[in-house]
Formats: sequence, C-alpha cells, structure tokens
Amino acid sequence: MSFWVIGAWIVLTLVWLVPFQFTGQSKATVQAIAEDWFALRIVYLATAVVTTVCTYSRIKKDWRRRDASVRPTPTEAAQGPFPVGSDDIEAWLRSQGYRVTREDQALRATVNRYSLLGGSVFHVGIVAVGLSLALHSATVESVSLRVTEGQTFAEAGWTAEEELLLPSSIRHHRLVSITPEYYEDVLLFTRLTARIETPAGTQQEFSLARPYWIDPVRVLSIQDYNLAPHIAVVDWAGEREEHVIAMNLSPPGTEDSAEIPVSPLYVSLIAYPDYGVVDGRNVSMSYNIVEPAFLMSVQTGDRAGPLKARELLRLGDSLTVDGYEISVPELSRYGTFRLTTAPGLPLVLLSLLMTLIGLAWRFFLRRHDVMAWETDEGLMIDGWTDMRGREAGRGRLIRLARQAGVLG
Repeated sequence: MSFWVIGAWIVLTLVWLVPFQFTGQSKATVQAIAEDWFALRIVYLATAVVTTVCTYSRIKKDWRRRDASVRPTPTEAAQGPFPVGSDDIEAWLRSQGYRVTREDQALRATVNRYSLLGGSVFHVGIVAVGLSLALHSATVESVSLRVTEGQTFAEAGWTAEEELLLPSSIRHHRLVSITPEYYEDVLLFTRLTARIETPAGTQQEFSLARPYWIDPVRVLSIQDYNLAPHIAVVDWAGEREEHVIAMNLSPPGTEDSAEIPVSPLYVSLIAYPDYGVVDGRNVSMSYNIVEPAFLMSVQTGDRAGPLKARELLRLGDSLTVDGYEISVPELSRYGTFRLTTAPGLPLVLLSLLMTLIGLAWRFFLRRHDVMAWETDEGLMIDGWTDMRGREAGRGRLIRLARQAGVLG
C-alpha cells in the first residue's frame, strides 16, 4: 500500500508539476502549486499516514521474528540421512557463529538473528526522509549577491536582511578570480570557476558543478559572471578617484550605463571583450576577454544631457572632457553567487544514510536458520534463508558443511 501511494505521488509530480516547469513558470509559481494544490496535499497526507502505519507493522513483525522461538519448522523436503551425529554438526555450527539450541536429539541454529530488523531500519529511514524533506523545505533560505574580483564578501553591499544570512565564516573571504571559458564563439560555458582566499591565506576553487561547502548547512555556488570596468576619473585639480562598477556587459555588444558620482558627467559603455573590426563595424570576435575595448559615450548631467564625446578606448587609454580625464585602466569580473542555508540538510542526508544501512543490513547479513535431528538412519537437515527460502537455506548449509568436511 505504501509503495502504491508513493507511486501516485511520483506520477502526480511528473504529469502535473514537471510540465509547469517546462512552460516557463516561475519557481515561486511551481512551489505554490506543489504546496497548495488539494490533490497533492491529499497524496502527501496519505503517504505520511500509510508509510507510518506500514513502518510500525514492519517493526512489530520483525521484532517478533527475531525471537528464537519463532522459526521455520522442518518439512518433508529435508535432506538426509547423513552419517554424522548431531553433536558434530552442533560443534561446527557454533564455530561458524550460529546460535544453537537443543531439544533432545534435535537442534536449531540461527545466524544473523537480527537481520530482519534491517527492513525496519529501512522503513524508519523512509519516514525520516519525508519528515526531513518537509523540514528542509520549510527552513531553507538562499540569497544572491554580486562580488567583484578583489572584494571580500563583506564588501559586496549586502542589505540588512542579507547580512543576517552571511555567516562569519565567509565574511572575510576574498574573491581572487573568476575564470570563464566558452566553446568557440557560442554563448555556452565549458568552464566557470571562482577562486576565493581565506583569511588564513589558503585558496579554494569551486565551479558551476562543484559548489563550495562553507559548513554542513551552508553552501556557496557561482551562477553567472559579468564584467566590472575600473573607471578612473582625474579632475582639473589632479585628484583621482577610481570606481569599480559591476555592469551587464555580456554578451558582447550589450550596452549598459553607469553614473560617475564624483563628477557632473554621465558615462555609458559598450564593451568588446575581444575587439575587432568586421566590414567596418566594431565587433567582439569571441566571448573571451582577449583584446578588451570600450566604446565610451560621455554626456553632461544625465542620460538626456547633450553628448560631449564618444570614443573607443582600450585599457589604459584616456578621454578628456571638460577638464576631466576619464580612463578604463583595468577590467575585472564580478560573479553572481548564491548562498544557501539549509538547516535541515544534515537530517535529510542522515535519513538517506539510514535507508541505505537498512538495505545493506537486510541484503548482506541475511538470516539463516538451520534445523537438524537424528533418526535411526542418520542425521536429517533442513534450513531457511531470508528472502531466498527453504531450498536455498538447505543448499547453503549442506554446501558449507561439506566444504568443512563435517558431512563427509
């Protein structure tokens, strides 16, 4: 029954939720459907109730069967007679770790007596997985932030709400570099890695596919990157200020703007990470930063102000407008990172580990029951192996006993 209910849950997820994800619905919309749709709530409740009841029944049954008095009885298919006494087979069984009990001329022996409890552990793990996933969904929090090369995470301009999610263990980590690679001239990442430096001076590298685990409940992942030009402004008095501005300047040719707060000018840039000229037009030859250049437009006042200058600048070139010298001495990258805090994640992993332990316990430590009794012709043998039955249980005992020379 539990498996049928869980199957219904999986089917509803596949035929209802997954199509919504492929239709461009937002994550919040899909999450609301998963949490609020009445049919799914019924399935959640039925899964929880049925799985809990099945788990209780399984534990009760396995605990009863672990008792030595509850064992399979001999059948007419028993093998024998063998020319050996019960004392000889008993001594050998005890040497193999079997728990032996005697009743007159008959004996019963069991090894891995508690293996049936592995099924109970598995079922308890299933219930724990469901509870821990519910806790995980209710407590997980994530926030996105932009960090520029050279900055620490504490310098990234967090809001008050985001500041609460920033653990002290990551505040003073500095972003050393972001390394993107594209396949030829296609906007397809073949590599995107970030390298950070800890306060102790050690460095840690992580990528799109391999996030950085800060601690057991916090993980930092890089999602995207963009360019951050260093715009230097020298006024008529010789005072210099430099601003590192995170801008949306990729893919190549994308135009974004930034205000220079210390001057009466308004600057907009078009970036060409790999500058070239094709048919008389400025283009970027690839998505990789090889020969960066910037088409800089300078206006007075704001975006609607008169155009004062428009010139192509390479790194280190400068443009003088109204006594202000403007240049792009350096180009950095900034990354879009996601910091996820999941207090329930260790419980999810622990629950999954419990289910694996239960499966391994049941499959690799199978219970084996042996029954042997003396007759006038010799010793008769029967047996039973968990999940494999009578024939396998008898065959196992006879094979091992003959290999040991007990049955001749």
